[in-house]
Amino acid sequence: MDYFEHKDPVFDYNGATVYEKNPTNTQQQTNILPKKKKEKPKKKKSYFTYWVDLISLFIIGFCLLGMDFTLYTSTGIGNIFSSFPILRPDIVVSLGIIAVITAIIYFCFSGFSILLCFLTGLVAHISFYALFNQFATFYSSTDLGYPPAYISASLAILLFAILFLCKAKYRFFLACLFLIGFGAILNWRNRELAPFSVEEYQTTTENTSNSKIVNIMLPNLPSYTTLYALEDANINKFYRDKLASIMLGFYAKYHFKLYTNSFTKSGNPYLNAADSLNMDLPENIHEHLLQKIKKTKSWNFDQQNYFELYLKDNKLFDVLKEKDYKINAYQNKGINFCKKENLNNVARCLTQNTHVADYSKYNLSPFEQSALLLSDWLESTHWLTYLAKPLYNSIKSIIPADNMPLLGTSYQNLHIINSLQALDKLFEDIKQDTGKNTYFIIMDMPSDMFLFDDMCRLKETGSWKTKDNFPWVGRKNVMEKRSAYLQQTMCLYGKLSQFMQNLQDNGLLKDTTVIIQGLIGMDDLHGEKDTSLLESFLNTQMTPIAIYSPENRLFSISKNFCSVTDIINQFFSGKKCTEFNGIGISKSTRNNVMQQINNVSYTSDNVQKAYREYIEWLRTWNQQNFQSLSNAEPAKSEDEIIRPKPQMIPLEEKNISNNKITVKNVTIAPEAKVESLSEMSKKDPVIEELPPEDSTENQQSSAVENNPEPLVTEKITAKEEAPKPAVVEETPASSDVKETPATAVVEETPAPAATKEAPEKEEEKLD
Repeated sequence: MDYFEHKDPVFDYNGATVYEKNPTNTQQQTNILPKKKKEKPKKKKSYFTYWVDLISLFIIGFCLLGMDFTLYTSTGIGNIFSSFPILRPDIVVSLGIIAVITAIIYFCFSGFSILLCFLTGLVAHISFYALFNQFATFYSSTDLGYPPAYISASLAILLFAILFLCKAKYRFFLACLFLIGFGAILNWRNRELAPFSVEEYQTTTENTSNSKIVNIMLPNLPSYTTLYALEDANINKFYRDKLASIMLGFYAKYHFKLYTNSFTKSGNPYLNAADSLNMDLPENIHEHLLQKIKKTKSWNFDQQNYFELYLKDNKLFDVLKEKDYKINAYQNKGINFCKKENLNNVARCLTQNTHVADYSKYNLSPFEQSALLLSDWLESTHWLTYLAKPLYNSIKSIIPADNMPLLGTSYQNLHIINSLQALDKLFEDIKQDTGKNTYFIIMDMPSDMFLFDDMCRLKETGSWKTKDNFPWVGRKNVMEKRSAYLQQTMCLYGKLSQFMQNLQDNGLLKDTTVIIQGLIGMDDLHGEKDTSLLESFLNTQMTPIAIYSPENRLFSISKNFCSVTDIINQFFSGKKCTEFNGIGISKSTRNNVMQQINNVSYTSDNVQKAYREYIEWLRTWNQQNFQSLSNAEPAKSEDEIIRPKPQMIPLEEKNISNNKITVKNVTIAPEAKVESLSEMSKKDPVIEELPPEDSTENQQSSAVENNPEPLVTEKITAKEEAPKPAVVEETPASSDVKETPATAVVEETPAPAATKEAPEKEEEKLD
């Protein structure tokens, strides 16, 4: 039998052997090879699935951006809803713009799912990063110890992985969850926020006096001397002269004592505020400040208030508390003086909401308001921190980019639009409070962004100016900016006039002492390469301080060259100041400063002229601000203002003998290490005619010997009002006093050389 015909035995059921022939090769292949299955053609992605996927990812991206925008804008004054559930028109327009831009970007990448998922992850990253910058109260790292950028990137990668790995229907369900979350945030932020957050603490006092002290601190307040030190080529002469008249007329109308030659120690307004609250100029500028701050929470989704400085000491508040004064502090940003050593230090703390600005009181369209909101929001996210400079350099060659938000100009100070409300709130509190109260307020005016004209009317948004440009833009349009600055400063004096008039109309001015102090001057020479020390000092550190006391019956001017802090110290504690105290400038710069100061004269004629111009301007200001014209004093004729009086106007120390603080000349003797001002000035042609200076001992002996007592402002009876605006300038003891009519100005200049007999001789002449 052939091998290939071999048969394997097969047994049947009966046990018999049955041989079966081997299968052929064809049969073997048929039994071994599996049958081929017909492959079904792949189904193409339907248009329905395409649109569902695109819309789902777009909703997630828009909700992420919308939630951050809602959280930020709802920290501002008012409510994001006009009437629930209807959003304000500007909020609706802003969210619509965000939605349209987001939809266009998503549609451009709609052909690839992976790109859409990556784009959504990127949106998540920038949204989480913005949340850290806007609401995290920590700075460089989180409580976990990792930088915020890493945490936001990690969350974005996680979201990208989830979106990429899941199917389209799950992406749709995830989009619905984000939409519900966005709605929940909108409902959560349906609340009304007041311009001020108020914290009141119980205080016990048995004093029934209604004495009040108001201290108004103003950044960027210009000095009268500085204005006239600027040449016509560096400033708009019309606005300069107009502001100078308004300043002088305001102080004359309300009988302030104006310190025209006062200065501050540094260029930081909040450091200067800390120095004045401690009534001394420390060698270390951070001596009165805390280095470590206690924070109660890590995230703050309420009113946004960013403070640079916190106080370790506050001697002025301590002095006032000893005299049973209730302390009321009004703060907005920069320095927190409600606390000392991380503990509450006042009876009432009012913190002004500085973010986000409220435009509802102004005639702006929803589109204009939306543009401002979006610009403010985008800058708060810090998204363009590293891209703004290259983008600006790329765009400026095509179109002007200097005024473009984020790239050419900053919009982070838009909250200045609400700063004028602070004086209204202050007046309402003074009107309601009883007993001895002090009020310390920092107003953010004229500040760093100029939005108002001299009538406090909001300018068109295209006319807004910032004090400083971004570093890559440089100092441009300086003349236009200074003109805008001068106009906004006029607006400030209009508001101050309204405040003083309200106090007077309500009978409160007779019991109230008002201090208006500058924290820094114009301070607009940042980035100027060729600035001299003299220009820098006059521009930045020269700033006025003016004090109204109920005892003041005349407007007076002090030309002593003292720091604002020393003048505050003199007023409250009686410690006299020394010229040039607290600043380290060379002898030549001091000599130039004194020469510049002596170039500005104050006479009865220019004060009377300034008063008339101020009254006419104030009438217009009241009319433009929808107030009764009766609030503004009618303009007086020249004969009414300057008619002579038979009696002689005495010096201020005789005129306001009841005032124990401001009655005496300040000591003008230089410090031990400072060369005599008169000796330095002998060769100067401006003051060459002054007599030679005696020794320092003679100078000190010529000063008034009795030290003033600390301030105690009590209720006084109304006195006969003096002619307006009678002007008195303090005179050094060695100067001759002549009888003058009521409008005469008796200058007070740094005393060159006074003898011991000078005070007695002066009293003889006064008698």
